[in-house]
Amino acid sequence: MLRVGGTLLERLVNQGEGGYQGPKVPCDCGGMARFVEYRTKQVRTILGKITVRRAYYFCGECHQAQTPLDKTLDVVGSGLSPGIRRLSCRVGAKESFALGNEDLWELASVEVNAKEVERISERVGEEIMGKEHERRERVFSGKVVVLPQQAVPKKVYIAVDGTGVPVVPKERLGRRGKGEDGKARTRESKLGCVFT
Repeated sequence: MLRVGGTLLERLVNQGEGGYQGPKVPCDCGGMARFVEYRTKQVRTILGKITVRRAYYFCGECHQAQTPLDKTLDVVGSGLSPGIRRLSCRVGAKESFALGNEDLWELASVEVNAKEVERISERVGEEIMGKEHERRERVFSGKVVVLPQQAVPKKVYIAVDGTGVPVVPKERLGRRGKGEDGKARTRESKLGCVFT
């Protein structure tokens, strides 16, 4: 079934003109990128590997390549589909990257190595942290958007919890622990959550 789904997905993705947008497209540098040729790219999806045929543009001014279809499919700089990246982040956030890669194989027959799970999880984590930082800056600068009355939730829940997180020995120096020897083996990490 996965093979059939992968074949259908590949046909669907390659049905159009591969992101062709004419002989020239605007480049981020302000110049124009010229259409060079069609190039293929292997993309791993939840349904298996597919080959995508896409229009390739090159800018003579900044010497950067563009493939508009990669933007549309959200695979710029990646050979993994958004679905596999989402699954990798999910398992990478819940357990070790090595176990995450095993779970992806066992649960979805998706082959992603532990290093890829780590890289994807860290990159998405950095993006999320950047967005949270921007949001926090808006709150502290007083530029918070007030919700209209009908959008205000009727109930808001607040949850707080803490857990011991294993840390390297230098992070435990001078701290008392719960063990019989009185040495700390973990540091407490607290998490708060506000939701409707």
